[in-house]
Amino acid sequence: MPIQNPIHRALQSYKAAFSGLSPEAWVLATVMFVNRAGTMVLPFLSLYLTEGLGFSLEDTGYVMAC
Repeated sequence: MPIQNPIHRALQSYKAAFSGLSPEAWVLATVMFVNRAGTMVLPFLSLYLTEGLGFSLEDTGYVMAC
């Protein structure tokens, strides 16, 4: 029996665990992932506004609060 790559085994295990989910569940999971990935941008927005666009700290705070 050949030694399998650990990543390959992990992917097979993942596929076996979640293969029974409905297409609607996959759509919901994908939408939630995209939504949460978009919120990871917010901490870097303040840096971009101040250093990239030259906003003042007050203006940056206002933009981040709204």
